[in-house]
Amino acid sequence: LWIAVCSNNLAATLIDLGQFARARRTLDYPPPSVNHVSARGALLSARVDRLLGASPAAALQRAAAELARGDDFYMGALLDLERAETLEATEALLLADTVARAAEQREYGGIAVKARVVAARAALSAGDAAAAAERWNEIEPALATLQAADCYPLAPAAAGLEILLAAGERQRASAVLGHALAWLRQIALPRVPEAFRDSFLQRNPVNRALLAAESRLR
Repeated sequence: LWIAVCSNNLAATLIDLGQFARARRTLDYPPPSVNHVSARGALLSARVDRLLGASPAAALQRAAAELARGDDFYMGALLDLERAETLEATEALLLADTVARAAEQREYGGIAVKARVVAARAALSAGDAAAAAERWNEIEPALATLQAADCYPLAPAAAGLEILLAAGERQRASAVLGHALAWLRQIALPRVPEAFRDSFLQRNPVNRALLAAESRLR
């Protein structure tokens, strides 16, 4: 059990570092009998598949099968949000909104924030920049006290940046980008081992998008 728990945590860190192949190898352990731990490993496997451009369907099904044996709202909500990343925009929006409402009712603030970010990005993908911007205006104040669950810390900022640029709010977008890059360079990067710094900056999709945006907004 504890090998599985530690392996899951290590794999999540390796994903943030852009080390997707290493993360996949880390998740190759005998599944424990605790359903939510096995489901977490399957969810992370699905994320690795998606980041490598492969289908996450089999891993998502495996996670759902594990969770079907018990009642775990937290992991079930995270699985729904991971699944939302694979859906068409309208379906993703509906699913993320459903998770956000359920999480807020149960006072799972971190899950609610992540769900609302996923929903805002889905609204933008559906072509409604104004609606996405309205959603971001509601999300942004919450980020001062809440971190999105199971989420790279700069992922909400990257979503907000994309939304604000699409809505024509360049000044606010620049402010969001400035805060994100300050955290990346001053807080995160000095703590990343030298061997992983290139992948952290260039293979982590959030960091890559933020650095590309910096070049565009100069």
